[in-house]
Amino acid sequence: MIRVKPLLAFLAKFLAVLVVLVLPWPGFARVYPAVYHEACNFVYGSFGPGRVTFGPFSDPKLPGDDTKVTIANLRTGSGAAFTRNSRVQGYMPTVFVVALALATPFAWRRRLITLGVGFVGVTGYVVFRQFFFLMFYARQGPSKLFDPGPTLIKVLEFGRWVFVDSFTGLFVVPAVIWVAVSFRRRDWERFMGGSPPIANSPPRRPSRESTGSRN
Repeated sequence: MIRVKPLLAFLAKFLAVLVVLVLPWPGFARVYPAVYHEACNFVYGSFGPGRVTFGPFSDPKLPGDDTKVTIANLRTGSGAAFTRNSRVQGYMPTVFVVALALATPFAWRRRLITLGVGFVGVTGYVVFRQFFFLMFYARQGPSKLFDPGPTLIKVLEFGRWVFVDSFTGLFVVPAVIWVAVSFRRRDWERFMGGSPPIANSPPRRPSRESTGSRN
């Protein structure tokens, strides 16, 4: 049976931390976008026969967009650029995991370890999400780098829908990352009031003492 009080306390702490983190703090405009750009450039700097660059962007007409992504085709010399919002693309999934990690009722040492591992995991996931956007733009227009077949296009479009366009990409996958890096088997009983069942576990045999007491 789920223990209600610890669960409610966890939810209250999680929401409090999340509200604080999602506020538009002044330092956000400099710190997180820089992390987002560096991580994406490290992974996607060389993209097939082209080059991809993530950099800062500012335009009063597009107040939410703070990132300019340039795709250059090195074979033809042509290229294209589009803008992104690092807050939506990366910051929101990241602070979701951070808030979950800080609210989890562990000792602070373990909580900080979970926070660090979770941050690395969700950053890798944020970078992975950009792959579907890049493949969308890299297979069309003047900067065309790839010409995937119809089957692969369907796979890419499905991936974009799951990981980018739906709430699955923003919140469900980060929650799975938090569970994966946070919980051990013994934590389920303490945190949720029970433990997950073991698949195909054999029936427990009675001990000799209990057998003898019935004879």
